[in-house]
Amino acid sequence: MGGNRTVQLNWGAVATATSYRVYRTTTSTWSSTPLVTVSTTSYKNSNLTNGTTAVVLFQLGGPDSLDAVDRRGSLALLAAAAQGGVQQFVYTSVTPALPSNNQFVAIKREVEAAVRASGLRWTILQPAAFMEVHAGPVAGWDFGRHRARLVGRGDTPVDFISIHDVAAFATAALTHPAAVNRTLVLNGPEALTGNQTVEIAGRVLGRPFSVQRAPLAAIRVIRAIVGPFNEHVSALLGLMLGQEEPATAASAFPPMYVEFGVTPTMFADYVRSQAGSGR
Repeated sequence: MGGNRTVQLNWGAVATATSYRVYRTTTSTWSSTPLVTVSTTSYKNSNLTNGTTAVVLFQLGGPDSLDAVDRRGSLALLAAAAQGGVQQFVYTSVTPALPSNNQFVAIKREVEAAVRASGLRWTILQPAAFMEVHAGPVAGWDFGRHRARLVGRGDTPVDFISIHDVAAFATAALTHPAAVNRTLVLNGPEALTGNQTVEIAGRVLGRPFSVQRAPLAAIRVIRAIVGPFNEHVSALLGLMLGQEEPATAASAFPPMYVEFGVTPTMFADYVRSQAGSGR
C-alpha cells in the first residue's frame, strides 16, 4: 500500500517463521544485506522516491524446510501482495523441462498455479540450470584449484543461465507490457555439455581442470539414502539428475534476451567472475 514517498508492506504470518528479512532493489542486482529484519508481519518503508519501480523480496527466519520456505512462505508473500495492492507479482520458478516427481519442483508448480489464480498482474519466470549452482561450489567446482565435478558422462547439453540474467529479466518484467500475465521460459544463451563447460573453464583460466565424475547410478543411490534426512540435498540431486535427461536444451539463442533487452552472461563470463572472486 503506497503513500507519499512511503510504502506500507503487510503480509500473512508463516507459522514456522520467527522473523522476516526484507530486501529491496531498483536495479537488477541484490545486496546480501537485508533492508531490515522484523519479527512482525508489517513494515513501513519511508523516504522513497515517488514513481520509482522497486522489487521487494521477503526471506523467512526460522526452521528451514521446503514446505515452510518455498511453499508456505511463497504463498504467504503472494497473499500479502494481493492484500497490499501490489501492481505486479514476479515469481521465479524452475524450467518446465524438469519432472514434478521432485518435491521442490512440485512445490514450484503449486505456487505457479496460485500466482496465476491470484487476480494480480503476474509474471512467472522459468529459468534453466543456474551456472552458479550446477557449476559452483555446491556442485563440487573449485575455480581456485581448477577442479570440476560432473554428473554422468558430461555429454548432455544443458541450458546454463546466470542468476544475474534472471534478476535482469525480473526487473525488466515490471515495466515491459509483454510480460504481463505471461510465463517466461528462460533458456540460457548457450547449450553446453558438462565436458564443454570444463573445456571453457580451462581455456579461460589458462590451465586444464581436473574432473571428478559422479555416475548417475551413484547419485540416484545417494539421493535415496539421504532424501529422508535432508530434503534440500535430495532436491538438489534431483535437479542435477533432471538436467541430465536428454533433449532438454534449446538449439538456438533464446529470443527472450532480445525481446526484453537483457545482456546475456556467457559461461566464459561466469568463469572470469568466479576466478576474480577466488572461489
